[in-house]
Amino acid sequence: PSELRDRIVDNGSGNPLYIEELVKMLIEQRVILTEESYWSVDEKRLDETVIPATLTGVIQSRLDRLSPPEKGVLQRASVIGHEFWDAAVDRLEPGVNVQTVLESLRSKELLYQKQNSAISDTKEFVFKYALLRDVTYETVLISDRKKWHGLIADWLVTVKSESGNEFSQAIAEHFQMGGKISEAAKWFAVAGKQAQLSHSPDPAVRLIRKALGLWLENERDSEESADTLEWREVLVRALWSRGDFAAAAEESEKMYSAALDIGDLCWQTRALTEISVSMFESGKTSKALEAGKKAVEVGRKSGTTDTARMALSNALFRYGRTVYTLGEFEKAEKIAKEAVEVSKDFDEVGLK
Repeated sequence: PSELRDRIVDNGSGNPLYIEELVKMLIEQRVILTEESYWSVDEKRLDETVIPATLTGVIQSRLDRLSPPEKGVLQRASVIGHEFWDAAVDRLEPGVNVQTVLESLRSKELLYQKQNSAISDTKEFVFKYALLRDVTYETVLISDRKKWHGLIADWLVTVKSESGNEFSQAIAEHFQMGGKISEAAKWFAVAGKQAQLSHSPDPAVRLIRKALGLWLENERDSEESADTLEWREVLVRALWSRGDFAAAAEESEKMYSAALDIGDLCWQTRALTEISVSMFESGKTSKALEAGKKAVEVGRKSGTTDTARMALSNALFRYGRTVYTLGEFEKAEKIAKEAVEVSKDFDEVGLK
């Protein structure tokens, strides 16, 4: 009918997705009948039907017509993300035949099944489009969201992708939305370290700063630890990688201050070394020399464990390089020999 055509065209405003979803909604409500060889319109039902003016409204209308199991599974899937796995949904919806419900949702073209899954022994699905997932997510009670995000984080910790990479950032985000802030911080740090190891300094900086921000906000009454100092060290190295030596120097100073607070000589050595390198790369040779000398002095007092010896060896190497640059070759040679002596019997990890 021309009335229906005009309403679709007017509301659609040229958006083909709106038109597609509206037609599906009208089929589900039996306004458009498809049983015959040609489609027809039940004009009585059409007169009784409220046609949403927006795509969001159409999606909400389609969700409202789902069966309770279908809506429940779709809601849980939306908490997992735009892409999700049947096993993850099953973790959130025990007692329901998840496979059957997912197949029903797929037949209604709300979901697609991907050909390959990133997690072995699972089927991976994807919402037809992002807005559908977002609208579905908004229908989930906030208390349920928090609980389900936590459960999904716990589940993801136990699985690995087919490529061998953990879902570190996804785990962190689920822990954060599940209210488990300390766990979220730790996993953001893991993701940041993985990014740095894969030579992606920008995401590494962003993720480590996220980790530190969450940790310090949540653990404001506690001291920093070797874990947070390691995160700071990764942040400094990532800043080096993108050539931001001024920011690296600033973060190195924070690292040193934190190491002083916990009284750890080994971490003080490492922090002072980071300061020395940042200053050296910034062209501030005298400050690099000062920090390098202090790093060596502290390192010599930090003990004989492999970790302490590695820190001292690295400090000697960096300090010696600065001395060599200044033309003090004999002194640089002496420092290098000490570095070699300290480094004896290291395992294959060697110097970082």
